[in-house]
Amino acid sequence: MEKLLDLLKSFAGFLFYHYKGLYNELNKARNHVPLRYMISDFVSVLRSCGMFVTLHIVALLVFTVLPQGRDVLLIVVEEIAVQHHVGNLLWLLGGAFIWSVVSEYGSRYAIYVTDHSGKSLSDERVQWRKAVQKTIAQTSLLMPYFILLLGFVINYIGENTLTANQRNWGFGIPMGCMLLLVNLVARAYFLDDKKEGPDEIIMDPKSGELVSKKPSGIMSFMRLPKQEMEWCNKLIGIYNDYVFQLRKPSNFSDNINGRYEDFTEQFLNLSRAEQSEFLKDPGKMPPETIVPASFVPFPTGLIQDDKPDSMYRWIYRIPLKFYKQLHLQLKIIALTSLSIFFIVSVLPIRYYEKIGAPGLVIFAFACWIGIYIGLLYVDYALLRRKPFSLRITLVVVLIFSSLLNNDHPVRYDSESNYDRRPLMSSHFDNWFEQYKAEGDHRYFFSWVRDTAGRPIPKYPVVFVCAEGGALRTGAFTSLMLSFLQESLANAQDSVYKKLHPDTLKGADIIQPVVSHPFNFKRAIYAYSGVSGGSLGIAFFNAMAYLTPDSLHKVDSLTNMTDLFFQQDYLSPVIGKMFYGDLINLFLPFQIPVFDRAAALEKGWESGYRRVVTPDASNIFSDNFQKLYSSRNTLPALFINTTEVETGLQCWMTNVRPDSTMLLSQRRDLFNKKIRGGIRYSTVVNFSTRFPLFSPGGNLKQDDETKYHYVDGGYVENTGTATMLEILQTLKLKSKAFRNGEVVPFVFVLNFSDSREADTKNLSFGNELSEILAGIYDTRAGRSAMAMDELRHYTEDELHGKVIQLCIGKSGSQVPLNWVLSTNSLNNLKMDIKDKWEHREFNDLRNLYILSKDVKWDY
Repeated sequence: MEKLLDLLKSFAGFLFYHYKGLYNELNKARNHVPLRYMISDFVSVLRSCGMFVTLHIVALLVFTVLPQGRDVLLIVVEEIAVQHHVGNLLWLLGGAFIWSVVSEYGSRYAIYVTDHSGKSLSDERVQWRKAVQKTIAQTSLLMPYFILLLGFVINYIGENTLTANQRNWGFGIPMGCMLLLVNLVARAYFLDDKKEGPDEIIMDPKSGELVSKKPSGIMSFMRLPKQEMEWCNKLIGIYNDYVFQLRKPSNFSDNINGRYEDFTEQFLNLSRAEQSEFLKDPGKMPPETIVPASFVPFPTGLIQDDKPDSMYRWIYRIPLKFYKQLHLQLKIIALTSLSIFFIVSVLPIRYYEKIGAPGLVIFAFACWIGIYIGLLYVDYALLRRKPFSLRITLVVVLIFSSLLNNDHPVRYDSESNYDRRPLMSSHFDNWFEQYKAEGDHRYFFSWVRDTAGRPIPKYPVVFVCAEGGALRTGAFTSLMLSFLQESLANAQDSVYKKLHPDTLKGADIIQPVVSHPFNFKRAIYAYSGVSGGSLGIAFFNAMAYLTPDSLHKVDSLTNMTDLFFQQDYLSPVIGKMFYGDLINLFLPFQIPVFDRAAALEKGWESGYRRVVTPDASNIFSDNFQKLYSSRNTLPALFINTTEVETGLQCWMTNVRPDSTMLLSQRRDLFNKKIRGGIRYSTVVNFSTRFPLFSPGGNLKQDDETKYHYVDGGYVENTGTATMLEILQTLKLKSKAFRNGEVVPFVFVLNFSDSREADTKNLSFGNELSEILAGIYDTRAGRSAMAMDELRHYTEDELHGKVIQLCIGKSGSQVPLNWVLSTNSLNNLKMDIKDKWEHREFNDLRNLYILSKDVKWDY
């Protein structure tokens, strides 16, 4: 760390003196420029390179403000500190270097082609603009490094789970590498920039023309020859026609007119060809005004009008070959950016994790800038005399393609299957009969007694609701269910052996009728998941029921969950979202390989493959309907989604909802709307398509009608509304419920405790903010009402219990993201363990199981 601090001090000193020099230039240039002109010129320069400034602002917010962005950088730290790998770091450094170089070049180039102020502003304002442009361009070079360094510093301050040694190495190595890289780049650019020296004009042996000598230095390729630099800095718009003007004698006083007329007579009587060559002759024109030999004169030669106070004007067209080095740099940057963009777009998803989300995001910034530079070149150089613009044309193509493109069609994998799903109420009765046949699962419950006050043995049945929240609630849901399955099975002998029956009088606890472990997963009948919660229940469902234990790669459900959620599911989405999916936007048809929604599904399939043995079936890539075609006693899985065209919360489920469930025919997508066989991962993704990050899925019908499906949380984000309908239907239709054999335990696994949420005050722009907040917060209100309705119905009507468990970690400790660092997963596991160890203080007290040694005295 001491060497890192020394490097930081040295670099800080270098930057201080460099920017002190820039400040002196700005301070000198501001003389005689009114403040309002200084501000307007500064804003004008920023507007010229607005694309690059905007991307820097976005990156700053991502890596320093958003927990997801900070967590991405923390993955780099943990890879170094814990895994002792540097793959993500190398991609991060490479992307940062390219991004910085391209940003600096792009800022300068955008100014070169758009700023025409040298023709109309005073010399003082032109000098001020030049000083501002130099400062902004050089700052663009450094901004990517400073953004990433700031992100690492913020993570370093907030990180508290790594050991001191791990923190020092984990943060020290990437920050040290970043400082070393920016130090080298800054010195190469800024020191070479000062090596201008005298005029470096030499004779080209091939053409015989005077040309600028090629610059030397570490970053010589990115520097321009002296002549090109001088003409780029004239602020005349480098592709505009160059106009040389000379005042007529009538513009001067009488005592000057005579001499001035003698001067003008030298070239007025020359031929047009001689007049053009006159301005290119170094023997007749001073170096600062001489016209380069390669400039092409306007066909009419010298232009003059009859007005006595006007100008003599020579017009020259600047050939593109004049900016030879500038265009060589541009073509390499633009073509390289375009090549990287297309290569990343078509990469198989397994390579995205190798590059890592940080590298993919940063390379995307660099590629966008490089491609945009190419668009500027086409518009301002190649099409400068055409009546249309490529950028405007692309906007038109974007609009036109959106009318024809089939959006993001749902991924089918086979022909449609005959709907053999059992009716939910019948399915439950069959499931319950098998549940009873496997052993005596009855328990005594302290709150369930007969008229004489004696406990009545009943069967506990578990229902699970999982709230939305990307990988955060997905991991929490699956880890919690796995932990409960393994902990409850071992709890009665190790924890409750000394409990006395009298404790039943004051606590909500249960006791087994016979001595056997409580099989938590066997007692689960139904799941209702939303967004990330859907992934959590789907994964637990797949490993607990659909894959035999002998085919698990690791020895416990908890370890399997940990392994699955360690995978990076963000990189495939970023790899398609920032690259391939942008191409799809400009096409009138959809290319599946570019679809980020499909990439997320394939990422889950790849993740599941890593937790099972090679000879096991990959449940996530298997056909959903076929998985359940011969398994009619597995739990009912309800994946909630939102239908855009109707606003209805719909379901993907392995059972047929009863008619007592509201609008069941329309909301059950497998009833009529699914036109083919779809994978298990695709079913889950119906619920996880939250705004922008994951696109809505498109279901096209036989009559060409299209339905679009987005995140299930648009309507209600906890899954409790659907679960309430399930319980109400079973109460009416199920034999077991009508006979009073069941005590339902409804687990609600939440992102956060809405009961403790603070009310936000609207205090700015109320006319607009109250509309937006009202629309958005309606979802939270609907979720709160559904939760309360479910609690009342379960406890008052069904005499069951609602067990609400909320993530006890903040968004900074476990971010809302599709990738979780080891630190985030550890925070979740510690939270779950803490809930179990202190279960007498939370809703888990309702699941206390007594020792087999406890006997009831009737």
